[in-house]
Amino acid sequence: MTGKTDLLGLVEVIGSSRGLLTNDSGPAHLAAALERPVFVLWSGTAVASRWRPLGSRVTLFEHPTDCAPCALTRCPVLGHPCLAKIESARVAREILLGMDAGD
Repeated sequence: MTGKTDLLGLVEVIGSSRGLLTNDSGPAHLAAALERPVFVLWSGTAVASRWRPLGSRVTLFEHPTDCAPCALTRCPVLGHPCLAKIESARVAREILLGMDAGD
């Protein structure tokens, strides 16, 4: 949907969805505000306890690194370990469990 909708369209799409898998961005906060299950791949650029989406249906996936939080828009570390080392099997498992527990 990137580049194909405006903010109201994004709210409509997220509101009608069963959940959202996203990075730490605005749509994550919209999904949480709309009380949709939201699964966030947290990059470590910001402090999660301060900047994460709020809500009981928010699941954060993160891989702690020594350089986080860094506040950088581009990662200087080869391989971007704070995201690359998040286990995809765990993400898939948590999404399936979260979706079963929801609507």
